[in-house]
Amino acid sequence: MTAIKESNAANSTSMPQKTDRAKKANDGAPKILVADSDRLARSIVVSCLGEKGYDCIEAANGQEALNSLEEYPVDLIVTEYDMPAVSGLDMVARVRSRGDQTPVILLSGSIGSAAVSRFLKHNIVDFLLKPVQVYELVAKVQKVIGPGRDTSNISPRSRTPLALDTVLIVDDSDRLLEKFRKSVPDSVLVETSNSAEWAEAACQESSFTHVIIDMVIPGVNSQELMNKLRESQPSAEFYALCLRTVQAPDDAANNAGFDGFLFKPFDRAQLLSILRSQQGPRYVLATKDNILRALPATEKSGEQKGYYQRLADLLGPAIEE
Repeated sequence: MTAIKESNAANSTSMPQKTDRAKKANDGAPKILVADSDRLARSIVVSCLGEKGYDCIEAANGQEALNSLEEYPVDLIVTEYDMPAVSGLDMVARVRSRGDQTPVILLSGSIGSAAVSRFLKHNIVDFLLKPVQVYELVAKVQKVIGPGRDTSNISPRSRTPLALDTVLIVDDSDRLLEKFRKSVPDSVLVETSNSAEWAEAACQESSFTHVIIDMVIPGVNSQELMNKLRESQPSAEFYALCLRTVQAPDDAANNAGFDGFLFKPFDRAQLLSILRSQQGPRYVLATKDNILRALPATEKSGEQKGYYQRLADLLGPAIEE
C-alpha cells in the first residue's frame, strides 16, 4: 500500500541540521524548494505541502532551482532525480559545493542502486517513489524540518478542493487497493486505506475530489463511515464499491446516500467516466458585449436540467442580439 522505496544506507545517513533562516523570513512558515520537470507532479507536491502550511518555490529543472536558491533561502529541497538542463544529482552537487547543507528529499519514478550511492554522498535525507503519496511526503517533510504554519483555524469544510482528481479508496483488501491504483491514469492522485480509522485521518489531513468506500468491510458500517467522512469532505463525490453480483447497485448506493457506485473487479471505462480530468470541459452560451460566447459551465449535475431549459429559452434572443 506504500509507494516508498528506502535504503538502509539512507536511514543511517547523518541528517543535516534544520535551518530556521526561511522560517524567520516567512513569519513561521518553513519554505521548501520543489524541483520537478513534470509540471503535474510538481503541482501535486506543492498543493499537498501548501495544505500543511509550507511555503513552496517551484522550479522546472536543476538550473532554475539553483537560480532560486541564490535568491531565496529555504529549509528543504524536494527534487526529482531526472530533469533536463541540470539533473537533480548535479543540482544537489552544486548546492553542496557552495557549502549549503540544506536537507534534500529525492523523488523518482525509479532509481538504481548506483544513483542512490551517488546521492548519499551528498547527504540526501530520504527518498520517495513517484507518484508521491500525500502521507508519506508530509511525514518525511515534518520529520526533517518540523510542522508547517499553523492551519488549525482552517476547518476541513472550508478547504478549497484540489483541481486535480484526488481519490481516497477504502477497502480491507490491500490487493484490491493496488489494483485500483494501476487502473487509473498516472495523473490521478490516489490515497488508499484499509481501515475506517485511517480513512478518517486521511480526510482530516487532505482534500479529495472522490471517496470510494467498499460496501462490505468487516466490522465497518460503510454508510455510517460515508456520512462521517462527508462532514470533512463536503465537496467530494462519494461512490459505493460493489461486487458485480449485487442486484440494482445504483439503487443500493443511492438509498445509502452515495452519489454513485463502482463495480469490482474494476471496469476502467467506468472509472474514467467519474474522473474530472478525463472529461472534456462543458460549456454554456452567454452574451457579453453583444457577443455570443462559450464559457466553462459551473452547474452541478442536479442543475443540468434547469440549465438546458434556460438555454432553450435564451438561445433565440441571444442569437438575435
